[in-house]
Amino acid sequence: MSKHIANTTQGAHPWRATFRTVLVALIALAATAEVIYAAIAQGDPGGATGGAAVALGIAGALTRVLAVPAVDAFLVRFVPWLSAAGRAEPDAEPDEPESIPGTTLDLGAEEQLLYEPEQYEK
Repeated sequence: MSKHIANTTQGAHPWRATFRTVLVALIALAATAEVIYAAIAQGDPGGATGGAAVALGIAGALTRVLAVPAVDAFLVRFVPWLSAAGRAEPDAEPDEPESIPGTTLDLGAEEQLLYEPEQYEK
């Protein structure tokens, strides 16, 4: 059998990813709890559904902000328990992206694909 190698921080640190997701969901629900509770208390299912939709939007926005590399770098330095990969080693250099032939990650490519207009003319 082959050995599984985690290529993402979610694969390498699944509990960290779960914690970040739960934390973001709790923040989003806390931000909209009053609206959702008021709608439920008044028997307004449309208002409760709208409040839940707003909570999902907030959770999505916060998750996207946490995925920004600059934000993750800040978290690694100042709040490592919330970062995607934890505290970085002080002398560690960033990993070089793996070269994948034929893609933009093929950093050592010597062949360039040039646009040739005659290919597209009829």
